[in-house]
Amino acid sequence: MKLKSFNHYRDLTSEIGFVERFSSSLVEVRGLPGVRSREIVLFESGALGQVLSFDAERVRVLVLTTEGLAVGDNVARTDEELAVAVGDELLGRVIDPLGRGIGGDQISDIRDHKSYTTRDDTLPGRVRAGGEARLVDVVPLGIAQRKGVTEPLDTGVTMVDFLVPLARGQRELVIGDRKSGKSRFVLTAMKTQVRQGAVGVYAAIGKKTTDIKRVEATLTREKLTDKVVVVASTAADPSGLIYLTPYTAMTVAEYFRDKGEQVVVVLDDLTTHAKFYREVMLLASRFPGRNSYPGDVFHAQARMVERAGVFKNGTISLLPVAETVQGNLTGYIQTNLMAMTDGHLYFDAELYDRGRRPAVNPFLSVTRVGLAPQPQIFKSLQRELMQLLVRLRKVEEFVHFGAETGAHVQTLTALGERLRLVLEESELFEGTKGTRSTEGTESRKSSTGSVSRTGSVSRTGRESRGRIDSAGFANKNLKAYLLALLWINAWKDEGAAEVQEVQKVQEVYLEKMAGVIKDYKDRPDFKAWVDNLFAKGQTFAEVVEAIRAERAMKTSRVS
Repeated sequence: MKLKSFNHYRDLTSEIGFVERFSSSLVEVRGLPGVRSREIVLFESGALGQVLSFDAERVRVLVLTTEGLAVGDNVARTDEELAVAVGDELLGRVIDPLGRGIGGDQISDIRDHKSYTTRDDTLPGRVRAGGEARLVDVVPLGIAQRKGVTEPLDTGVTMVDFLVPLARGQRELVIGDRKSGKSRFVLTAMKTQVRQGAVGVYAAIGKKTTDIKRVEATLTREKLTDKVVVVASTAADPSGLIYLTPYTAMTVAEYFRDKGEQVVVVLDDLTTHAKFYREVMLLASRFPGRNSYPGDVFHAQARMVERAGVFKNGTISLLPVAETVQGNLTGYIQTNLMAMTDGHLYFDAELYDRGRRPAVNPFLSVTRVGLAPQPQIFKSLQRELMQLLVRLRKVEEFVHFGAETGAHVQTLTALGERLRLVLEESELFEGTKGTRSTEGTESRKSSTGSVSRTGSVSRTGRESRGRIDSAGFANKNLKAYLLALLWINAWKDEGAAEVQEVQKVQEVYLEKMAGVIKDYKDRPDFKAWVDNLFAKGQTFAEVVEAIRAERAMKTSRVS
């Protein structure tokens, strides 16, 4: 779609209107008798608008550009709906919701902008060479064009991949308070998927310019620019433009999906999107409902979220972000988003304040389809991990009241702390910008050292992490059985409860860990044998017992 001049559309439709009332990003126009919903209109000043609603006397138009408007300005119909230009040329670019490259001092392009259009020199919708124009707001594909989830989605975050696994095509809500690591997580997940061959689309909805620049810097630093498109709108943009941001992101994603690509889309965030939609609808005199949101806010966001999924040509995996206030998951928009997605990852502010990175609460997180494509061993491992974490939580609550503990409880608690160190990945999340206002300097004590409420690990804690990393857990190629063998069943060893020296028990477990990992890395026969156990689809218990028996036989042969 290539828009022409105002005079062209005035002569084409033989209809003209004029601005009767102007209020923020909403304009009331009188005239245009043949106008239809969602049609694009062009103002005499060059400004662009989209028809929001109309009655017998007036047309309410959502302003999409920043050109000046005044009462009395003429308006012409275009008889076209909003479309954006899509194509491979968008990779590595930062565009606005109208498909224009963003340049100038406000937001810089990731790559140079030779042969690309800029915000100031063209109307939106200009088709670039090799590209095509697609409507921004379309009806999601029906069930006949969809398929079931069959492939797991690796986020690169150990805690999520082991405890709350995701699948390609899943729509997983990322929810939590401000400054709790949500943006860091979605960028890590996008980075992991892009390096596995997927295309990334990041929608920054009404963000500060500094936040958008930070995303650009992250993509540049990680060398992901050739496979990522950023659709950005700032808080200074018109409300209508901010409202369109996630729709444009989904349109771009659908282009790559139809090419057979695996696409990962991040919508950051949809609570901001809902707030701007509420603002627009209140200005349009739409009847307010709960929390002053219009009654169709669910429909407005659901028809966008439903555009993700597994399709015959490709997949769109969606990670929408939502913000809570003081951990309240019962908010109107938050519950709406939970209802339209396939689960949610809850970033707990309390865990963040304790120094947990990532601050994912596995007990309040849900994945409805993520376990379906996982191998049987992973499903069994997830159950075992959750059972152990539940047991650790009960023990910690018991110890919290000052109850005396025996050697077995101390061993279990110490192993639980080390398990958390394995699951947590502070190196990914320590760079999260900003600090929570509730953070202080209080530290929590553990058997592995003290961790401050701002997330800094003490010398003793760093030494413990170093011991674990030296044992091989920093290697992402290790199989899940290592975690299962060393951290689920290690504390079940015979005689562990009778051992009084907890530190000695930990040293023994670390030696076992290093030995098994070394064999898996250095002995091709052992690696092939373990991989064969996985291929047979055996249960978690069978795999663990088989590995234990093999280790015991090796020890007896050596002795």
